Amino acid sequence: FVLPSVDQACFRLRAPTQGPVHLNCMFRAPLVCEARADARYLEPLQAWLASERPYTIYEAAPESESASHIAAMLQAVPRVLMVIGRLKHRHAAEAALALASAARWPVFADINSQVRLGVGPEVRIDAFEMCLGSDAFAGAHAPQAVLYVGAPAVSGVLARYLARHRPHPFIVVDGSPRRQDPGHNVSLRVHQDAGAACRAIRAALDQGATGDAGWLGRWQRAGARARKVLDGELAGGGRLTEPFVARALTQLIPKGHGLVVGNSMPVRDLDCFGAATGARPPVAANRGASGIDGTIGMAAGAAVGWSAPATVVLGDLALLHDVNSLALLDRHALTIVVVNNDGGGIFHMVEIETSHETFERCFGTPHGLHFEHAARMFGLDYSRVTSREDFRAVYSRACADGRSTIIEVCTDRNENRAYHAALQARAAAAAASINPGNL
Repeated sequence: FVLPSVDQACFRLRAPTQGPVHLNCMFRAPLVCEARADARYLEPLQAWLASERPYTIYEAAPESESASHIAAMLQAVPRVLMVIGRLKHRHAAEAALALASAARWPVFADINSQVRLGVGPEVRIDAFEMCLGSDAFAGAHAPQAVLYVGAPAVSGVLARYLARHRPHPFIVVDGSPRRQDPGHNVSLRVHQDAGAACRAIRAALDQGATGDAGWLGRWQRAGARARKVLDGELAGGGRLTEPFVARALTQLIPKGHGLVVGNSMPVRDLDCFGAATGARPPVAANRGASGIDGTIGMAAGAAVGWSAPATVVLGDLALLHDVNSLALLDRHALTIVVVNNDGGGIFHMVEIETSHETFERCFGTPHGLHFEHAARMFGLDYSRVTSREDFRAVYSRACADGRSTIIEVCTDRNENRAYHAALQARAAAAAASINPGNL
């Protein structure tokens, strides 16, 4: 924690946007009880201790010489992984995909990457989080190097996977000055527009160099098996669940519509279960300090910026926190899908005790409310759906009508946690079932 923090501070002090630096010694995952560090905490630092170089090196831009050096570092190892995190512009993500396709690297694309949804190149592993749910598969498929493009991805499973294996080199390409190193892995930070950097690195690739020929193929086969499980479970009829809503919405959203994703469970479900067979909408999400505040107001603004109709999917607490912004929707049409599990469903997914009454009072925070009267007060259409068939029909009709609509999906938090665990276990087992001889 100390070394990359100091390197980041020194970079910011000397960067073109230089100014005072505040070092924040925050608590790590305060809700979770983690094992205390033992005497081996210095083991990952042996290479740094023996060198005279910073732990994380910062470069302002990959000029031709620098880009060649980065390309050579990545092509020197057989198993390279690309992660495309949060990006504002699709052209940057497409440049990253083009680089990965040329180099034959598997790609994990975040829901905010602008290329997670819709049909994509074969290097994109659509169900990667399901694959990482198998400890055996993830352990046998450790990357030796990572090229991380854009801001941090949503997936905590991915973050833990990278922290566990500590690949080196670990290169981040991001034009923002924000800190991006939750696992304290980054060895090189390229401070430049992601699209320009990826194009420069691609131009510098040695086309004759090859890595592990089976590395990409194994990820592709595992991802295909996990995706088959999701397709089978979340298609057709059956119980109306939060994973189903995420997958169906990404299959049904019309071409030309935008997508705004609320924090907590919606953004994680869209990231994990979103289908790659529908349209590719522009995606916006409030990540970071904004939390669940202002989601409807932001969605109205995003629709104006896109000059397009938009769908916003969010939780009940997020809608309650911004119900006054429904007044904006007489001028900016939105299709609002609110997943109402009567409180904070995200807290059922972390390792804290959920059975004690204190959990419901402090974390679950049930309210017992529905949104029919809120829709009526602001003159919006409203439907509460109770089946998969209802959801598909009501959502498609709402998008076609072009009127602001609230579609309410009611679920149970405890049932949702159990369903997530069962679905992820089945998909992870399918991913891990590829021929062990190919691991």
